[in-house]
Amino acid sequence: MQVAGDLCAQLDVAALRQGTDDAWPNGATFANHARLAIVDDAAFYLGSQNWYPANLVELGFIVDDAAVTQQLRDGYFTQAWTSSARAMASCQ
Repeated sequence: MQVAGDLCAQLDVAALRQGTDDAWPNGATFANHARLAIVDDAAFYLGSQNWYPANLVELGFIVDDAAVTQQLRDGYFTQAWTSSARAMASCQ
């Protein structure tokens, strides 16, 4: 199906990783409830809203500002993605 192929070419999903380790020094695994979606390098959503029906009170922000989106990419996302991409979910 072409739509699925197009989506796979544009969407990457991975659990957040920190560096090369998957746990804190005491062995506890990382817990992170944040969701981040960057759209066209011009806007992003950052929050805790589950992306499925859960009937929970959640908080999130949509920022529609290309300069601020670039700051997020440079200061946070690029490093986080470099660490996380090794566990990226396959779209195939």
